Amino acid sequence: MRDILPTTLQRRALLTGLLTFLSVAIGVTIGRSARKAIREFIAEYAKSIDLADTSLAARVWWNSPEVSFIHPLGWEHGFEEIKQDVYRRLMGENFSKRNLLVRDVVIHVHQNAAWAEFYWDFHATRRKDGSPLTTH
Repeated sequence: MRDILPTTLQRRALLTGLLTFLSVAIGVTIGRSARKAIREFIAEYAKSIDLADTSLAARVWWNSPEVSFIHPLGWEHGFEEIKQDVYRRLMGENFSKRNLLVRDVVIHVHQNAAWAEFYWDFHATRRKDGSPLTTH
C-alpha cells in the first residue's frame, strides 16, 4: 500500500506542476482577453475619428493634460486640445467624410501592461471642394 501512495516530494512536484500550469493558463486567458479588449478599443478609436465624435473620443482618450497626440500638422497636449484641434477642427471642419482603416495590429501584453502597434489608411473627403485625401 505504501508503494502506491505518493511521497511528500512527489506530492510537492505534482502541486508545483499544477500551480505552474494554472498560472500559465490564467496568464494566457488574461492575455487573450486583454488583446480582445485592446482590439475593440482601437476599433472604437477609429470610429471616433470616422464620426469626428468628441463624446466617443472621451471614451478612448485619457482626460488629462498629460496625454498628447502627434499628427502631421502638429502636436496636441491634453485631451481638451485633442478634442478641439483634432476632432472638431481637423476632422470635423476640414472633412465631410472620414474613414480610418486600421491594419496590421500587433498587441503586446506583459504582466499588467499592454501596448499596441498598428498601421492605418485614412481616406477622407475635403469639405471645401469635395476632393479626396488619403494618408498612410
